[in-house]
Amino acid sequence: MEQKVKETVGCRASPWRRAAAGALALGALAGAGAAVAGAPAAVNKYTGNVIPNGSVLLVWSADGCSTPVCSTKTSQDFLAVLDAEPNSTTYGNVIWTAELPNVLASNVAGNIVGLLGSDSHNDPHHMLSYTSYIAGGGDGLVAGRKYTFAGGVISKNVFRFDITSVRNIGKADIAVCGTQPRRSSLTDDFIVMPSQGKDHKILYTYMSNYVYGPGGTVTEIDPDRKAPTLLGSCLPSVPAVAPLLTSIEQGGLMGALGAGADDNPLLGHKGITEYSAVVRADQPRNPTAYTSYPDTRAQRAYNQGVFYLFNKDVGLEALPHGMALTYDGKYLVQSDYAVAASIGGAAINGALRGLCNQSTAINTGPLGVCGSSFGSSVRVYPTSGSYTHGKTKDSLAKADIYRSNPYIRSVSAVPDGPRHEQVIFHEENEGLMAFGLPHQSHHVVGQKGWVNLGDPSYDKAITAAGIAANAAGVSVSSAVKGSPNYVPHDGAFAAAMCGGTVFYSPDITISGDQYNVFGGKGPYWRAVYDVGPCTGVSYFSLTDDDRFLIVPISGIESPGSIDPNGAVEFDRDYPREHSRRVLTLDVRPLIAKGHADTPATAIACDFPAPSASNKFNTTLGTRATRADLSGGISGKFNILKHNNEADDCPRVRGAIGQFETGPTGVGAATTVSSNVS
Repeated sequence: MEQKVKETVGCRASPWRRAAAGALALGALAGAGAAVAGAPAAVNKYTGNVIPNGSVLLVWSADGCSTPVCSTKTSQDFLAVLDAEPNSTTYGNVIWTAELPNVLASNVAGNIVGLLGSDSHNDPHHMLSYTSYIAGGGDGLVAGRKYTFAGGVISKNVFRFDITSVRNIGKADIAVCGTQPRRSSLTDDFIVMPSQGKDHKILYTYMSNYVYGPGGTVTEIDPDRKAPTLLGSCLPSVPAVAPLLTSIEQGGLMGALGAGADDNPLLGHKGITEYSAVVRADQPRNPTAYTSYPDTRAQRAYNQGVFYLFNKDVGLEALPHGMALTYDGKYLVQSDYAVAASIGGAAINGALRGLCNQSTAINTGPLGVCGSSFGSSVRVYPTSGSYTHGKTKDSLAKADIYRSNPYIRSVSAVPDGPRHEQVIFHEENEGLMAFGLPHQSHHVVGQKGWVNLGDPSYDKAITAAGIAANAAGVSVSSAVKGSPNYVPHDGAFAAAMCGGTVFYSPDITISGDQYNVFGGKGPYWRAVYDVGPCTGVSYFSLTDDDRFLIVPISGIESPGSIDPNGAVEFDRDYPREHSRRVLTLDVRPLIAKGHADTPATAIACDFPAPSASNKFNTTLGTRATRADLSGGISGKFNILKHNNEADDCPRVRGAIGQFETGPTGVGAATTVSSNVS
C-alpha cells in the first residue's frame, strides 16, 4: 500500500474504557511493532536505535473539505496513525494513513444523488476506542486478528479496520452503509458485547431517527458484516415506513413505540438489528426529589424544544450517545445527548440569544435552539451474554419492565439544579454526552487505596500518614459479597456537556419498577461537580481502580472580544470558568458509600446552593468553606464551590491546563481568551 499522509488531521477525544471479554487495550496494540512495509519504526532520538513496540495513537479523522462539491480525489476521510512514543524522532507526527473504500450510494447526507462515495463526507466521530475486537474464528474473521470500528456521524456509515499491525493498516471495509439502517441516523459510540465464547457482537448507538429527528437506537451487527452492494453501489434498505412518516410530527415517536427491535432481513438491512431506545416510562424529565435545590419552575417540568414540545416523559426522549457495560457484562447502559437536527440548529444560537429567555411567552425556537432538544436520561438494557454468528437480536435480553419496549430495564433522569440560564439547554441537566461505569466489582473496608483515616472526604488519605496506611491495607479478597466490609461498585457517572455538570448514581442496576431511597422508580442521580453553563464537560475516564475520575473541560464559550454573542457565560461565575483544562476528581467518597440506599447512607453531595441575590440564582464559584484536611497538598484546587461541599463530594486532586484561579485561589477575571493566551 502506498503511504499517504494528509496535510490536515483533526482529533476528537474518545472514552478510554475497557469494553468486554475479547477486547484488548490499544496501548498493547501499539506494541505490534513495525511492519515490513508501511509506517517507519520508532527511532530513539538519543541513541538512534529502533524502539521495540513503539506506541502509536489512532485518530479517526477527515479531510478539511466541508461542501458536497469537493474534489472526489482530495476529500477522502481516513484513519491516521500518529507516533505516540515520547523519545521517537517522529513523535507527534502522522506516520501512516489508512484509507476508506469508495462505495457509491452509501452516504445519506452531505452527498449529491450518491455521486460521492463512502470515503467522503462521513464527519468522523466515534470509534471503538481503548479496545479492539479480537476475532475468535467463529465470527467469519481470521482468528487472532484485531479490528477497530469507526462511524460517520452524518453519513451513518460504519467501517472496519484491521489493526493487527498498527503501523501498516490497510484500506477499511464498509460494514454498514448509511442507506441501510431502517430507522436510525447519527452514528455514535461503539462497544464489544460480552459472550461465553471467543466471538462477540458489535453494538453502537444511533442518536436519532431515520431523518435525524428524535428517537434513536442501539444497533447490533456481526463483526464480519460487509455491507451488501449491487454494481458497486450500496444496496439500500427499505426505510421503516411508520417512523419515517411520523418523523415530521411532533416527537416522531408513534412508529417507534412498541417496536422493540427491528431486524428486517430485506435488501441492505440484512444482518442489522436496531433496538429502539424509545419507551413510555412515565419518568419525569426533571426529577425534583433527587436534589435539595430543585428547579421547580413550570417550564422545567416539560421539554421546551420543538421536537418534544411539552413532553414530560423522559422515556420518550431517546437519544443514545455514550455507552458502557457493567463490570460483569450483565447490563449495557447508555446516556441521551441530543436530537441530531437540533445540534446543527444550535449554530445560530448566538444570533437568537435575545429570544432565548425563560419567559412563558417565548420558550421555543427554530429546531429547538432556544428550547431543550437535549437529553437528560440514562437507559439500562440487560445483555444476553450469548453469540451466534448470523443470528439477529442476539446481544440484548428482554427485561419486560415496560410494555412499550421489552428490552429496556430502566430509564432514569438527572435532575435540574438552581441555576437559571438564559439559554435553556445550558441548564445543569441538559445534554448527557459521556457515560462511565466502574471497572471493579467491589472494594473492602481497609483495602489498599481505600483507607481514609476516618475522614469521609478522603483528604487525609493523600497525606504522608494516609499514603502509608494505604500501602499497608488489606487485599480485595478479604471480604466476600454480603459481608459488612464488602462495598459494591454498582454506581455510574454521567456528564452533561451543555449543562456542565457531573452526576453520580450509586446503583445503576435498580430496575425501573423498583423504588429508590428518594421515592422514585429506578436509579437516582445526584449532581457532584458543577463546572458551569456550556463548559463542555464531555468525555471522561474512570481509572481502572475506580478511585479517580479524569474530566476534560473543553471550555466552549469565548470572551466578548472574540464572540460578543457567546460571552454571557464566559467567566460568568468565576475566573477562567471556560478555560480548557483536565481535572482529576477523587471519587472515593462517592463509591465508598456502596448502594447508598438508606436515608442515612444516601448520597449527600449536591449542586451548589442557590442564591437569590445572584442573577443566575447560584453560589457556583463563590469561596468554599469546607475544611481542607490534606495538609495543603490538594487544597489549592478546592478553593471555590462546585457542589454543596458535603463529605461525600469529590475533591480535585490535580489539574492540567489553565486552572480556574491559579495556585493561590485568587486570580483576575480572564479578559482575553484562555484558548489563545
